[in-house]
Amino acid sequence: MKSLLSAAALFILLSAKGQEKETVYRSELPSPVRSFLTHFKSPLHHAMRIYDETKTTYGIVLNDNTEIQFSDKGFWTIIDGKGKPVQYKFLGKTFTEYFKTNFANTIVNRIERSESRCKVMLSNGSAFSFALDAKGSAILN
Repeated sequence: MKSLLSAAALFILLSAKGQEKETVYRSELPSPVRSFLTHFKSPLHHAMRIYDETKTTYGIVLNDNTEIQFSDKGFWTIIDGKGKPVQYKFLGKTFTEYFKTNFANTIVNRIERSESRCKVMLSNGSAFSFALDAKGSAILN
């Protein structure tokens, strides 16, 4: 009963904000979103366009249940493997080498991005942050 009330409250909150969602085809996704999806082996399961008065964002679910969210500018903001490994080679060679050296027995479960920062959550429960350059590659100190 409590979860039903929570779900109802969330629905009302989203409706009050004026957010609307609609399913879209791959061909309707912005070019940067379609290009980014080529980094993943699992094919697209479904895509949602989420919009309100000020912006349009996209939510993607792949066949392996990985969820990817994109900003209104077409940049990925969250990649969540739902407990499974997340692809990270798009962060560049520097990050890939750093990760393999320092976290050899760990997998990346989730990656969150702001404009110029990135946070990686690992299977062992730890996390670390780093800066991103203009191309979206990791800058590690």
